[in-house]
Amino acid sequence: MADIEPTGRVVVDITEDVHAPQTQAPASAAGAVPVLDDDPDAIPARAEVLPDGTVRLPLLFPVTLRYRQTHRDAVREEPVDALTFHRLNGADLRAVAAATPEAQTMVALARSARIPERRFGLMFDQMDAADIGDAQRCVAGFLGNGRKTGR
Repeated sequence: MADIEPTGRVVVDITEDVHAPQTQAPASAAGAVPVLDDDPDAIPARAEVLPDGTVRLPLLFPVTLRYRQTHRDAVREEPVDALTFHRLNGADLRAVAAATPEAQTMVALARSARIPERRFGLMFDQMDAADIGDAQRCVAGFLGNGRKTGR
């Protein structure tokens, strides 16, 4: 990159006065002030790291699995209000890599939760996006992103 000569002058327009006093973010109608995560890679605050190293994530929006087993007429309902995630192993990572790009998130979560992919797929389709995002953060915590730099 050192041999690339600049082609023109770069102008950065900063319209915000960095020396102006900072005001507190306005509170919502309920009086709550939004809290931003300092570390977006950290597991969600409501997640609990269990003594065996697994992570239990209570769902913000619980789901109910409804299914019927082959050769049975009765419909089973199974409420799911939390998921427990385990560390992934090599076989899990191969299964994720073998999945289609659209299914990789679901497969990674299913394998980490140790729930059969077919059953987890039914649950995944009902899950709220906030719960899916938080579940991804829990599983990503097992992978380790390497050293953090620039902080």
